[in-house]
Amino acid sequence: MEEDTGRLTHTGGKSLVDLNRSGMPLMELVTEPDFRTLEDLDEFTRELRLVLRHLDISDADMEKGQLRLEANVSVRKIGEQGLPGYKVELKNINSFKFMLRAIEFEFDRQVEILEQGNIPEQETRGWNEKKNETFSQRSKEGAEDYRYFPEPDIPPIVFEESVILELKNNLNSMPQARRDKYINDYGLSSHEVKVLIDDLSLIDLFEKTITLKSEVKPKDIAKLLVNTPEARILSPIELTHKILSKDSDKVSDEGELEAIISEVIKNNPQAAEDFKNGKENSIQFLVGQVMRATKGKADAGVVIPLIQKLINSQNL
Repeated sequence: MEEDTGRLTHTGGKSLVDLNRSGMPLMELVTEPDFRTLEDLDEFTRELRLVLRHLDISDADMEKGQLRLEANVSVRKIGEQGLPGYKVELKNINSFKFMLRAIEFEFDRQVEILEQGNIPEQETRGWNEKKNETFSQRSKEGAEDYRYFPEPDIPPIVFEESVILELKNNLNSMPQARRDKYINDYGLSSHEVKVLIDDLSLIDLFEKTITLKSEVKPKDIAKLLVNTPEARILSPIELTHKILSKDSDKVSDEGELEAIISEVIKNNPQAAEDFKNGKENSIQFLVGQVMRATKGKADAGVVIPLIQKLINSQNL
């Protein structure tokens, strides 16, 4: 457990301090030095982000700074045992792709130093995504340089086994448990499972639809959600009706759709006005309302230009 101390930005020969996040609680997970390949590390970190999301702990949005990656990298010769006597920490990396690039660069840099008969300096390095290289931030000779010390206001917390078991039993389903269930119990393909697992809103819609007592099979629900994006705005009941409907053809008749769209615009004047004023995202809301009115059967390729045409022709 930590607190965010703030952020340093080094630019133009100056160091700027941003304290906007100062005091925000942080949780740091540290693994054993178990990773030997980039593939294993990439799979682990992506799965960890999914676990955090499925637990509803965090959105783990890396662009918003909700998740950062840090890697300790050291190199040994093939056949050697034990860990090298140094490590280099790659700090505050904000994407899986950059982490892999940073490790690849760092590996090559350390190999070059070792082949010259030297030992890489134990230090913290950052990643420059523009130059595609790591850069030194500060040296760390030993544990004392990390400045770890007990927090006097937070005493040690010891959980009894019964409490841990109770917490475990009340957790949301984990990604792997869901994968196993979706494949073994529902017969979903690996592609269908991946699309669902990566999107919690789709999982929620999928599982709520399954709980309805109907003749619809989970496989049919998953197939519709994965292959038909416009179906994702439907309610569980509407999804069920769409799948059971014998007439599954899209509604593409412009006359029929114009009448529906006109009614949607009439009932949602603010969204129509926002779109006319340049807020492009508003059209997605209106498309969703048309899809709801047609139980997902409207042809989006026809609906969008019709919405644009009808809004632009009106004096809003």
